[in-house]
Amino acid sequence: MKAARVAAPAKWPISDGALIGITGPSGSGKTTTLKSLCKQYKVLVADADGHARMRLRDEVTAGMCIVKRVNTYDAATNLVVELRDGHQDIHVVAVDSLSLLSERLVREATVAAEKDTPEKQERLGASDRLRNLFLEFAKLADPDEYEHPRHVIFTCLEGRWKVGEVAQGKEGFTSKRTVPLEEGAVGSIFYGPLLPGKFADDFSAWMTENFRLIVVPKGGKRERWFVTDYDGQFLAKDVSGRLDFHEPADLLKVLEKIYAKG
Repeated sequence: MKAARVAAPAKWPISDGALIGITGPSGSGKTTTLKSLCKQYKVLVADADGHARMRLRDEVTAGMCIVKRVNTYDAATNLVVELRDGHQDIHVVAVDSLSLLSERLVREATVAAEKDTPEKQERLGASDRLRNLFLEFAKLADPDEYEHPRHVIFTCLEGRWKVGEVAQGKEGFTSKRTVPLEEGAVGSIFYGPLLPGKFADDFSAWMTENFRLIVVPKGGKRERWFVTDYDGQFLAKDVSGRLDFHEPADLLKVLEKIYAKG
């Protein structure tokens, strides 16, 4: 599909953009999954990974995808400014990935402090900067901030939640989460997203609607699926088109269900 066929944001049948986080292990296809959006939307990928252009080269060639490198804090903030003031033909902004961007911000802070290895101060500073970037990108989906909101997608690696005592002060920007110790669960590990989150209790919603990307064997081949009821996942806005527990890894279909007309 050529870019000329993409509808202008002003004609969208939506009043607000989706804010989605996709988690999954390395190599599970988080970046590749963005391809499905390019069937209908024009997508801008803020690439902290460095591999998005290669994985989305057909979509870039077709004019349905733009890839911008964001390997520094300034590069990421400058991109937000660009998107705030222009690029009205962009329907979807994808940050790929928060995990890599976090590492790059830590390294940037470490080099600026003329250190060989990061210490607590560098990690805390990088975490604050990452939170600021996350919130600025998230605003792009907010109709109170922009006349024509975009869909905003974040990808990130999964973390590991180790069973232990309930952590104090769980609110905030965190890459680790402690769950309550349950009888017989000592030593167990729960997998969860390395995604900015704020928790009021053990299973509160993330700052995004979070889809977990899994790869399952089916019919002699491996298929990708979204787990959609993961950590407070919401139901589609149209009751008749509610998301299933397992959805094919097609973001376009997921968005169609969320924004289905009643």
